[in-house]
Amino acid sequence: MRIDVTPVLCTGTESLSGTQYRTVYVELRFTLRDCNSIPWVSGTCKETFNLFYLQTDEPLPRGTRFRPTDYAKVDTIAADESFTQTDLGDRVLRLNTEVREVGPVTKKGLYLAFQDVGACIALVSVKVFYKRCPSTLRNLAAFPDTVPHTDSSSLVEVRGACVENAEERDTPKLYCGADGDWLVPLGRCICSIGHEEMDDHCRACKPGYFKAFAGNTKCSKCPQQSSSHDQAATICHCDKGFYRGIKDASSMACTKPPSAPRNLISLINDTALFLQWMPPINTGGRSDITYNVLCQRCDGGDGSVTQCEPCEPDLRFIPRSLGITGTSVAILDYAMHANYTFHVEAVNGVSGLGVAPRSLANVTVNTHQAGE
Repeated sequence: MRIDVTPVLCTGTESLSGTQYRTVYVELRFTLRDCNSIPWVSGTCKETFNLFYLQTDEPLPRGTRFRPTDYAKVDTIAADESFTQTDLGDRVLRLNTEVREVGPVTKKGLYLAFQDVGACIALVSVKVFYKRCPSTLRNLAAFPDTVPHTDSSSLVEVRGACVENAEERDTPKLYCGADGDWLVPLGRCICSIGHEEMDDHCRACKPGYFKAFAGNTKCSKCPQQSSSHDQAATICHCDKGFYRGIKDASSMACTKPPSAPRNLISLINDTALFLQWMPPINTGGRSDITYNVLCQRCDGGDGSVTQCEPCEPDLRFIPRSLGITGTSVAILDYAMHANYTFHVEAVNGVSGLGVAPRSLANVTVNTHQAGE
């Protein structure tokens, strides 16, 4: 009987950690001769060998003898294929591969012992390995190398860390299976504002693009009349002379105040004065145009100086004087034989945000014309 003792890993080289490697696997590649092809060995020839292992925190002294009581038996290894004298003549190599599980490993070192009990065997290679779920990126979260549980039916829950410039939407999790495969992805991370998803990472928006909300959508090109000059922009700033209304979304184009109303005219009779006009030629890029009618009463004073003051409060405007959506207004209860100057102003959602002059059209009405 022959015993070969092989140190796998021990203190002084690389050590096994009981918290890191829980189960290891031994792959054996070997050839074994058919006992029936060997003359004069009937009854003593075997076609198996034994595999043992010993865990230790310190290396064994050189020359330590094998004591079965110190080792745990893994298995009796048998060959699926054996070779004969004929195979030797034909130089045919019948190589066997067997894998056995060893563990759980709880100490730093591991020795393997191979017991030959009478076989004609050649051990070609011994590979010791463990299974792990490799580090990976999933749903914009990074998961580290993870060793599965010894219990093959138990999964290891691993929480992922969001990649740079990403944030949790739901806690990202993966489960490490016994075979080293990641299973059951849950949760996810999303790219923060100013960043878009690209190849499992979050990339900053390029100049000229922006992203105002966290999520895995792409960066958007700056709307008309706006721009961004830096990376990771969360908003595009309006060009000079253009503005964004208080209720305007960041994805909307920047606009400007409208020009003045056109073709303002007045009509008068015994009971009412009417003003009519046409919309401005330039709406500023908006559709929320309304009109305000401002009134002044201007009477001649001493000499040639004309004095103007706000119109009397009794003056009535139909439908109203401010926020008119149509292009006409009726004015009641005006004074006879008076001079009125009316200013019709076009406004939109960005009027008053800049320093541009007001967009006014003016008309002067002499009420002594009523009834003529």
